[in-house]
Amino acid sequence: MKTIVIYKSKTGFTKKYAQWISEKLSVEMVELSKTSVKKLQEYDNIIFGAGVYGMKINGMKFLKKNISKLQGKRIYFFAVGGTPPETVDMKKLKSVNFDDESLKKIKLFYFRGGFDFSKLSPFYKIVMGYFKFKLKRKKEKTAEDKMMLQAYEAPLDFSSRKETKALTRVIKNY
Repeated sequence: MKTIVIYKSKTGFTKKYAQWISEKLSVEMVELSKTSVKKLQEYDNIIFGAGVYGMKINGMKFLKKNISKLQGKRIYFFAVGGTPPETVDMKKLKSVNFDDESLKKIKLFYFRGGFDFSKLSPFYKIVMGYFKFKLKRKKEKTAEDKMMLQAYEAPLDFSSRKETKALTRVIKNY
């Protein structure tokens, strides 16, 4: 089975996971902007990875536009966000990003990445600046809130190779 890992990464966490998956499966890895649907049609398994920003998965426009052209392919998707996996509402993540028909064709995984304010685009720095302002004003801060505030000064990285085991196991066992 021919497999490829495609990723879209703003701050490097998704790229790191894509590299780990690619290494574990010994398959090609390519950045989303450097591929085409024509190239993807050459593969049996397509693994997409992208970051989550406010429950929206980056790069979904490409997938939604081309899903009909990938008929017969096994499509896996990993979303990377700063939120701990146990607190992510996977039903909501799925419903915000995929329609019912797409969900029948895609297996979704969630991995925890991190936060690096310095690597954000100007737009996201403004958005996250507002979030920081709200966190600072919060009277009773959780440990997670305090950690997030510290992350504006020094990056946080929660990514772990262990997170990729379930995804790579599914592909290897198919």
